[in-house]
Amino acid sequence: MNSALLSTAEPEGSLLGETLGKWWGPSPTPVVAELEHREHSRIPWYNLGQYLLDRGKVFMLDVVGGIPEELWSLTSLTSLNLARNYLTGPLSSSIANLTQMQLLNLGANALSGEVPKELGKLTNLTDLNIGTNNFSGSLPLELGYLVKLERLYFDSSGVSGAIPSTFAGLKNLQIVRSSDNELTGSIPEFIGNWSELSILRISDLSNGSSSLAFLKDMTSLSTLILRNNNISGTIPTNIGDFQSLSQLFLGNNKLTGMLPALKSPLLHM
Repeated sequence: MNSALLSTAEPEGSLLGETLGKWWGPSPTPVVAELEHREHSRIPWYNLGQYLLDRGKVFMLDVVGGIPEELWSLTSLTSLNLARNYLTGPLSSSIANLTQMQLLNLGANALSGEVPKELGKLTNLTDLNIGTNNFSGSLPLELGYLVKLERLYFDSSGVSGAIPSTFAGLKNLQIVRSSDNELTGSIPEFIGNWSELSILRISDLSNGSSSLAFLKDMTSLSTLILRNNNISGTIPTNIGDFQSLSQLFLGNNKLTGMLPALKSPLLHM
């Protein structure tokens, strides 16, 4: 998710172009831009439209401040990467307008406030990254409506509370990274039904206890990192048969017994 597309398909002279005016500039057909962290490049928000017209690509560094409300008028966006900047302030509830969005990367900024429940209206999302921010409060239940999600990153995002029960419906997930937050409760048993999952990272759960029973059928896992979650009991005996498993870390828990014989030639512990 280092490079992503920010695309529109509104013709020049459309209501979109009139609405955004000088900030975005007239929108040709179609526009594709890459927004990435690049050294010695600083492009103010209000010049972005002209850069799109001139180059078709935008390489951004040190973009500072809040996300302009005008962005949420670009209803044709399917992919938006604003990662690795210095974006601050809350994430607007108007993000609900971007219902065509498939990839949204807001990682590595300084966004704050609660994660808006309106993200749950972006039901075409396959990739969502809100990690490494300064959000507060719990994860919205509405994120469980994003049943097309394949990759979900909210590690170091600042969120707290339990993993919502509505996440049980996210059965297309392949990657989940949720470490280094203030999460509470247990590791949900329904994660065992995420049969497509290959990477699972959960750490630092407090005020709860968990077991590893949910892992028994998760044979597609390649990375499993579950540190400091107050996990007790034993490690499932069949984990040694997970042929794709290449990374395993279960430290800082209360597990007992022996580690099963591990057969994966890829495994690093």
